[in-house]
Amino acid sequence: MMRDIGKNIRDLRQQRHLTQEELAEQLFVTRQTVSNYENGRTRPDVDQILRLAEIFDTDANAVLYGPPVPEGRKTALIQATAGCGLTAAIYLLYRFFLPTAQDIQSFHYDPCWTAALMYVVRPVFLLLLGWSLVQVLSLAAAVKLPERPWVRCLRRALLTIVLCGILSSLFVCIAFFVDVGNVYSVLRPFLYRIINWNQKPIFHPLLGALLCLLGFPLKRKVPVEKQISQ
Repeated sequence: MMRDIGKNIRDLRQQRHLTQEELAEQLFVTRQTVSNYENGRTRPDVDQILRLAEIFDTDANAVLYGPPVPEGRKTALIQATAGCGLTAAIYLLYRFFLPTAQDIQSFHYDPCWTAALMYVVRPVFLLLLGWSLVQVLSLAAAVKLPERPWVRCLRRALLTIVLCGILSSLFVCIAFFVDVGNVYSVLRPFLYRIINWNQKPIFHPLLGALLCLLGFPLKRKVPVEKQISQ
């Protein structure tokens, strides 16, 4: 049993592309302690097993009894199908309403609906397109990056950029519909700078592809305390 746990720890560590030194740093132990775990000389206590499960992004049973049959491909297939379906639906929505919105702008001098389609719907479509393409590629090859602290930081930064772009575009569209007073005049240079970036054809597909490479959306985790009690 002790030797099996050591083999499980080694296999899970290698799957996460961690060295013994890197794992030891996250466990707050020495590299020799990790080596002893993997060679079966010593066995981690319950707290360390829970900590290992968190580091390896798995449950405690995987540390004790070995990783279960991976369901990553099934999850990736579901995500790819959902992403492609949603991308297609948004594209059809965009193409269906764009002529009508342009007619309204031409004959009634009302750019509201055209702005909503161009500044909000179109960027969301391109973002999903980039994400879906990488998600489809992940079915054939392991293209996603392993979870690391810098990956998490970069993912959060990209999500912040996406959120700022969408909120800025929404604010501009709302300004067409309702009077927001002097706020719009003050923020207009900043908002239009963001919108100009939003209109670059490669910007949103690239953001979507990077988010997918960085593991967005994250897999929901069950607390390891709950897992080990099962």
